[in-house]
Amino acid sequence: MARKKQAAEATTDPNDSSTPDMPETVETATPESAETRKPKKIKGERKTGEELLKFVQANQELSAEELAFGTGYYTQEVDPETNEPVGEPRLQKNEFFKAMTEASSGITFAPAKRAYSSRRGRAPIATIGKIGNCVVGARHTTVAGFEPGTQVKIEAEQGKITLTPCAESDGAAEENSGDDLDI
Repeated sequence: MARKKQAAEATTDPNDSSTPDMPETVETATPESAETRKPKKIKGERKTGEELLKFVQANQELSAEELAFGTGYYTQEVDPETNEPVGEPRLQKNEFFKAMTEASSGITFAPAKRAYSSRRGRAPIATIGKIGNCVVGARHTTVAGFEPGTQVKIEAEQGKITLTPCAESDGAAEENSGDDLDI
């Protein structure tokens, strides 16, 4: 900061009447070079199901890495202006093996659940508002398996509130707003 102040004082001459009281600022435009541009990532076109199994059976002599690349389980950084590949592609072997398992056995995997890392593995804490509201965040509803638009049944006990998804036969069409609670 002191250097900027010294430079500003050096550029103004207090005896010169044409110089305004404010120091001059010189802005230099630095053109965006190739080093400062961030490459964008693209994914390969992934094969799944029967198409994946047929490709692997037809190319059994290839290594697992070559099979993963050949079936599109990789990401590649690309220069945003020229669309030329930058660096080596990154193989997504876990995704490839998961797709192989799903295709061959029919077992589907649930989406990965994120840990509550913001509180170092401890359960999240919410605060009850002045009018009694409590917001359950999207992160928690996703981990619980709720989709947007899912109707839930609210059960309140002493010290505990439970949300359970409504089944079609549970009278979900009644649109019970919860206004009839006995408090």
